[in-house]
Amino acid sequence: MIETGVTQTVEDWLRIMGCTPVVENDPQTHWHVHIDYPIKSPNMLHVVVPKENQRAVVIVSALTMNSEHATKYQGLDDEAKEEFMFDLRQMLNSVDTDFNIEGMAGPHDMPTRIQISAIRYPDGLTLDSFARSVGAVYKMQLNSIWMIQRRLGTDGMGPSTRFDFKRIGL
Repeated sequence: MIETGVTQTVEDWLRIMGCTPVVENDPQTHWHVHIDYPIKSPNMLHVVVPKENQRAVVIVSALTMNSEHATKYQGLDDEAKEEFMFDLRQMLNSVDTDFNIEGMAGPHDMPTRIQISAIRYPDGLTLDSFARSVGAVYKMQLNSIWMIQRRLGTDGMGPSTRFDFKRIGL
């Protein structure tokens, strides 16, 4: 059962941090908002209380690979694909965040989606700890983007030297 007032407290904290929480209609969650983070940017993170664990507050970022990155990845030999995936997993392995790589049926398949998250529980939830977790998810999101752009982009800047990830909802 969700702690009394946790969702209202977290929503208040998001506003104190300068974010604009927008309620999502998500039947898989008890409570779900998306936020602009960093503030007043087009970047979106999600904050949810899952139905299956209503004592958890989860901060989430989800990234999808674009078709240009997929084309470059498919052109790699198997050894280079294994090296790329090892480096990606090693970079994503952090004390402050968790990750899930989706879309890989085999060892040489390219991931289709990368989810980065941090879970907070009410007994250790303060504005400071929550803000640090939001920042940790965002920084890992950036690290993922930069690493993939560098490895699968053109001249380290990504195809057409533009930002090449599409943010998706959960």
